[in-house]
Amino acid sequence: DQMWAFLASMPGLQRRADSLEGAVDFAELVVVGRYVGVERGGLYGADATAVALIAVDTVAKGVPELGPDRLLRVEFVLVVGAQSYPEKEFADLQRSIPGDPALLYLFSWASYLELINGGLPAWEAREDLASIYKTIGGDGAMRIVDGRLVPPSYVDGWPTTLRGADVEAVLDSIQEQ
Repeated sequence: DQMWAFLASMPGLQRRADSLEGAVDFAELVVVGRYVGVERGGLYGADATAVALIAVDTVAKGVPELGPDRLLRVEFVLVVGAQSYPEKEFADLQRSIPGDPALLYLFSWASYLELINGGLPAWEAREDLASIYKTIGGDGAMRIVDGRLVPPSYVDGWPTTLRGADVEAVLDSIQEQ
């Protein structure tokens, strides 16, 4: 639960939806996937990032831009206020990869920068932003345990209405939208 929560902890856009329909409308990509590894990200100002490598099991909305290894990349802030790349935190992260899949509501970093009207020069200089994703906010990753959704423990509101919902029924609902 903590690892999926970490992925959804990016600053800004912490809550962009009030319902499943709103989350699906806001996201450009909705998938069920599982962590298979992590890569080092970059150091942007005082923020150090890591990149979750996600094997996509099911696509409910959109067309994922996968890497040459057929994995989806989701970049997230690993440490705020880093002076250099946080090697210990990255090593801890590598040992914490969850086994459970998750339902992820995502959009590309290119779309995010467009949404916030830029302002992140180090990011904007990158050419991979259309193929690197972020969650829609703190409610952008819901763990799946035994075929049932488990919303993050730190959120309230709409995601909690999905607690215990059958993931296949939710995916059917998303695809009907």
